[in-house]
Amino acid sequence: MTKWLSDDEQQSWRSFLMAWTMLTNELNTNLQNQHGLTIADYEILVQLSETENRRMRMSELAQSTLA
Repeated sequence: MTKWLSDDEQQSWRSFLMAWTMLTNELNTNLQNQHGLTIADYEILVQLSETENRRMRMSELAQSTLA
C-alpha cells in the first residue's frame, strides 16, 4: 500500500507543481511572443537538432516526443 504524504510533504509537492506551472506558462508565453513557437514546437526542434542530418521519420519524431 502506498504511504500518503505528510502535510509538509503535501505542501511542498503543491508548491513545486505551482512553480512548475508558472515557469512553463512563462516560457511558453515568451517563446510564443518572441519567436512564434510553443514549447511543443521547441521540443520538436530540439529532437531534430540532436539527430544526424537533422532529420527523423514522423513516426520516430512522434515516439521521441512522447517518451
